This record gives sequence, C-alpha cells and structure tokens, in this order.
Amino acid sequence: MSRESSMIRWFVEHPFLTIIAIILGGIISLQTLVYRGFCVAEQRWLGEEELFDIAMRNVFDNYPPQRFRIPGVYAKKIERPIQYRDYNDFIRRNPDCCSMSKTGWKGITVGFSHRLTGYSAGFVRVEFAADADELPAEDKARILSRFSSSFEHKINEKNLSYVPIENCGEVWRGF
Repeated sequence: MSRESSMIRWFVEHPFLTIIAIILGGIISLQTLVYRGFCVAEQRWLGEEELFDIAMRNVFDNYPPQRFRIPGVYAKKIERPIQYRDYNDFIRRNPDCCSMSKTGWKGITVGFSHRLTGYSAGFVRVEFAADADELPAEDKARILSRFSSSFEHKINEKNLSYVPIENCGEVWRGF
C-alpha cells in the first residue's frame, strides 16, 4: 500500500477531522490574503493608482491644511493657501506626489490585528503644494542646517500628509 493511499484512507475514515482541516485551511488562506491587502468584498487587490487617487481626494477634500509641515522639524501656519480651481487642478499641479509607505507620521505603523482584519492596506504618502508664501530665509537656513543638502527639495512649497487606507479603499479613521 502506497503512502498516498493510506493518507486518503485516513481522511475517509475521519470525516469530521477532514472537514475541520479544510475549514481551518480556508480561514488561514483568507486571512493571509486580507493581511496582504486583499479586498474580500470586491474580491480583488486595489491598484496603486487607485490608492493614490483615494489619498489625493482625501487630501483635496480637507484642503487647505492648517499648517505647513516638515515632520519633526517645522510647522508654519499657512497664511495664504494656494487656491486650486478643482480636483483636476490639484492633480495637475502636484504630479508624482504620491508613494506607498509602510509607516505614517513619526514611524507609526499598523498593528497586526488591524492588518489581519483589513483595516489597513498601508499608508499613502502625499506631498503637495499648499503655501503661496515664501519661507523666510533665516527659517530655511535653520531647517536646512539639520539635513543634508539632498533635503533641499522644494522646502517652501510642499506639505506632507500620510493617508491610511483600508483594503477596500476607504480612508481609515482609526488613527
């Protein structure tokens, strides 16, 4: 008798345990998919561009932000926010604004249980123009002295936002 036929016979002789094993295998498989960002309701993964669009709409809907931010370094009240005509103008003036991030502000991460339940597919990092005013020269010099010269990218113009998104595309309000 071969090893395969003895395994099949064991499963036939123990139907209750076989059913339990199949159910547990299905649950573990489904939870693995959810943990990795699968949307069960729509039976698909959301594409990166969809996630970017959701995050940008969220930022636009809450525009203007209260402060111009450079994480952990500088926050300046926005006196004259840039006036966007509409969402399409916002997209046009902020090309290549988005990227996926495993962390949010100050390295905040999503917990195991939230990933397992589908509450977070991750963070979208959105960098966008917000302030029409120039940053004063002395403030710029003080800020830049803390960073390497590679950080000089558009310090006067950009605001940074991290948008946590659920597996099925909702902005997660759990943060």
